[in-house]
Amino acid sequence: MVERTRTKQGLARELEKTTKKLEKLRDIEEKYKSLIKASPYAVTLSDLEGKITDLSKKTLRLYGYTRQEELLGKDAFKMIAPKDRKRAVQGLKETLEKGHTKNLVYTMIKKDGTHFIGEVDASLIKDSRGKPKAFIATTRDITTQQQAKFALERSEEKFKSLFTLGPQAVITVNMKGVITSCNPSTTRMTGYSQKYLVGKNALKLRSMVKTDIPRFTKILLALAKGRVPDPFYCRYFHKDGSMGWALVSLGLFDEEDGKKGVQAVVIDITEQKMIEKALRENEEKYRKIFESFTDVYYRTDQNGMVTDISPSVYKQAGWKPDEVIGHPVTNFYRDPSARDVFTQTLNKTGSVNDYELQLLAKDGRIIDVSVSSHLIYDDEGNQTGVEGVVRDISTRKEMEDALRESEEKFRTLVENSLQGIFIIQDFKVVYANEALAHITGYSIEELRSLPPKKLRGIVHPEDQGKVWGRMADRLAGKDVPPRYELKAIRKNGDTMWLEMVSSRIEFMGKPAVQGGVIDITDRQQADEQIKLSLKEKEVMLREIHHRVKNNMQIILSLLRIQSRSVKQRGTREIFKQSENRIRSMALIHEALYKSRDLANIDFADYIARMTTHLLSIYREDLGEIAIEQEVEGVFLDINRAIPCGLVISELVSNSLKHAFPDRKKGKLLIRMTQDKKGINRLTIKDNGIGLPEGLDYRETDTLGLQLVTDLVQQLKGTINVKKTKGTEFGIKF
Repeated sequence: MVERTRTKQGLARELEKTTKKLEKLRDIEEKYKSLIKASPYAVTLSDLEGKITDLSKKTLRLYGYTRQEELLGKDAFKMIAPKDRKRAVQGLKETLEKGHTKNLVYTMIKKDGTHFIGEVDASLIKDSRGKPKAFIATTRDITTQQQAKFALERSEEKFKSLFTLGPQAVITVNMKGVITSCNPSTTRMTGYSQKYLVGKNALKLRSMVKTDIPRFTKILLALAKGRVPDPFYCRYFHKDGSMGWALVSLGLFDEEDGKKGVQAVVIDITEQKMIEKALRENEEKYRKIFESFTDVYYRTDQNGMVTDISPSVYKQAGWKPDEVIGHPVTNFYRDPSARDVFTQTLNKTGSVNDYELQLLAKDGRIIDVSVSSHLIYDDEGNQTGVEGVVRDISTRKEMEDALRESEEKFRTLVENSLQGIFIIQDFKVVYANEALAHITGYSIEELRSLPPKKLRGIVHPEDQGKVWGRMADRLAGKDVPPRYELKAIRKNGDTMWLEMVSSRIEFMGKPAVQGGVIDITDRQQADEQIKLSLKEKEVMLREIHHRVKNNMQIILSLLRIQSRSVKQRGTREIFKQSENRIRSMALIHEALYKSRDLANIDFADYIARMTTHLLSIYREDLGEIAIEQEVEGVFLDINRAIPCGLVISELVSNSLKHAFPDRKKGKLLIRMTQDKKGINRLTIKDNGIGLPEGLDYRETDTLGLQLVTDLVQQLKGTINVKKTKGTEFGIKF
C-alpha cells in the first residue's frame, strides 16, 4: 500500500515536470513565433520535409510576396534555383547532423521569377526529447556583396597585370639615392631609357625640379631612419622639357645584400591635374550659369520645408534665397491647399511635368508658374523630399488668355457672319457656319456628313471642273485665283450664283481649303438685266450713228447738187469746204457705227480715210503729193474726236490748197501720239511754200484758221506754229 502511494506520488511529480516542460516548450514556440514575426531579418521556419510553417515580414519583402498565405505550406526548396537545389539538400543533411550550418550561398527565386543571391544560416530545432522537430533559417540578400566580391577579384587580377604592365612607374633606389632598377613605364613617363636611368643619382637627374631637391633629400634622410612618408605630389620634367605632375608612394624593402632600399611607385597625374583644373573652371562656369538661371531650382524635405533654392528666385519673385530656405513651401503658395493636391499627384506618379500653380511674389503679385518635379530618395529607398524646377509662365498665360479671347471673338464673328464660311479637307466639309447652311439649304450636320460625290453635286455641272480643279491645284500648292464666281444648286434644286474666296490652310496638321461664299444671285440677275439693257442701247446708239451719218450724206448730196449751179469759183470753194467739214463729221459717225467700242474711235484708221478723201477732192489741182501718217494707238471719244477731226480736215485741206502751187511736188506729214496720262500731241507739217510773211493765223479773216483756233480752245488745248521749211502746226490737248 505504501509502495503504491509512493508510485502515485512519483508519477504525479513526473507528470508535473512533463507539464512544465510542455508549457516551457509552448512558451519557447510562442517566443520563436514572436521572434520570427518581429525579426528584422528574413526568417523562415520549416518542418523536417522542408515545408514552410512560419516566416517573418522581411521574408515576404525579400521574396516579393505580400501575404504569408502565399508561402505557408510551400516547399522551401522551390524558392531555390534548380541549379542549387542539390547543394541545398546536402546543406539540410549537414544541418541535421551538426545542428547548425552557416554561410550557405544559393541563388534564390523571387515571386516575379527574378533571382538574387542569398546567404543562409540554418539551425535544427529539437523537441523536449531531443528529437529533430523543425528547421529555422535566416536569409540575407548578398547579391550586391557577391557582385562586389566578384568585381574585387577581377580588380585584383587587373591590378596584378597593371602592376606589371601598367602605366605607373616603379623605381628602386639605394639609401644614397642611386637608381638600382625601374620598369618600362618609367621610360614612357620621363622619356629617359632604363639603361640611362639605372646607376644615376635620382636627385641629380634633369627630370628633377630644382626647388624640390631639398624636400627629397629630407625624405631620404627620414627613410634611412625608418620613417616612411605618406604619398605626396611633386612635379617633374619630361626629357622634351614639358612639366608634369606625379603622385609618389615610397616604401622600404630589404635588398639581397641585406641593406635597406627604397621602392617608389610613381603615378603620372598630369592629366588628372588638367582635369581638376578644367573641373574647377567648369564648376565656376556652371556656378555662374546656375546663378544666372532664369528658372528656379528648388528642393524641399519630407515635411515641405525648403532646403535649397537657386538665386534666380530673386529675379522671378523678389525673394532672396535666405528668405525662402528653412520656411514651409506653402508660405509661397497663393492657395496653400494647392500644395496638398500637388503632393498627392506627385506621390501617385513619382514625377510631374509642366504642373501649373500660382505662387506669391514678395510684393504680393500672383505668379503663374509651371513646375516640373520628382521625388528624391536616400540610399535605402526612403523618400526624403522633392526637387524640381519652377518656370514663370505669366507671359504665356497672358498670351493664352488673349488667344482664347481672340478665338472667342473669331468664333462669334464667324458664327454670326452673313458670309458662308467652310473648311474642306479630303473632299469633306469639316467646318461650316450657319450662314453657309442658310445659303445652301442644308443643315450644318448635313453638310458635314455629305460624301464627296454629293458634295461635288452642290456645284453646278457647268462649273464643277473649274471649282474642284482649282481646289485640287490650290492643295497642290499651285497659284490659282483666290476669288471667282460660280453656279451652285441649293438643296431644293434651285440654281444660285455664288462669289467665293478661298485659300489653302493647315487644319489639324493636314492641308485643307478654307473659303467664304456670298449669294450673288440677285446681283447676277441684275447684271444680266443691265447687260441686256446695254445691248439694246448699243443697238439703238449704232442705229443713231448710222442715221446721223446717212443724214449727213444727204446734206452732202444736196450741197453737191447745189454747187453745180454755182458759177463763181469762190462760192464753189465755200461749198467744197462745207462738204469736207460735213464729211469729217460723217466719218466720225461711220467709224462709231462700225466700231465694236462705241465710246472711242481709232484715229489711225479715221485719219487715213479722211486724207484719202481729201486727196481725191483736190487731186486735179495738185502735183505729186505724198501724205505720210505716223499715228498708232490713239483713241478718242466722240466729244474730242469731232473737233479734232475738223482741225485735221481744215489744216490738211489748207496745205493741199495753198502749200504746193503750180502742181509742185511735196510731202505732208500727220503725226499723232497719246501718252499714258491721256495727253495727245498732233503735228501737221508740210514742206510747201509756207504761210505768207506777217500772217498771224489767230488774226486771219479766213474761216478755216479761225475755226481751227476755236476748235483747239474747245479741246482745252494749245497750238503752236513753225514757219521753217514749210509750215508746221503743233497741237497739244
